[in-house]
Amino acid sequence: MRLLRCAQSKKGISVIEVMVAVSLLLIVLVPLLLLFETSLTTTITAGNLTTATQLANGKIESLRTLSIDTVIGYNNAVEDYGQIESFSKYRRVVRVEYLDSDLTTAATPTNLVKLTVTVFWRKDSVENKHSESTLISR
Repeated sequence: MRLLRCAQSKKGISVIEVMVAVSLLLIVLVPLLLLFETSLTTTITAGNLTTATQLANGKIESLRTLSIDTVIGYNNAVEDYGQIESFSKYRRVVRVEYLDSDLTTAATPTNLVKLTVTVFWRKDSVENKHSESTLISR
């Protein structure tokens, strides 16, 4: 009987109880939201890097099918933002340089070239880049 009277005398939840419950909820949820934001940023960065790697390797593979003399003509070739089909937020720069037998840059033509493709993209007003290189011989 006594228990029944106690239960009947409570009419609701006090403001203090609500504030404590909300505080505990915030203590748990804020770190989870920060973790979500960090993981989303990391996922976007990884996606951009993966796309840049694929664009660089695709260009390298297409140039590897050509002769060295033709590849040399692509030195400093630029595909600017909006020029790469389906990838308007990326740009690509090709760099070709002759190498000596000790793999240092040669001033005169040799039978070995280093082909480097650098892909750029912007994120938060900062230009990021990723490069891939390969060697091609005659």
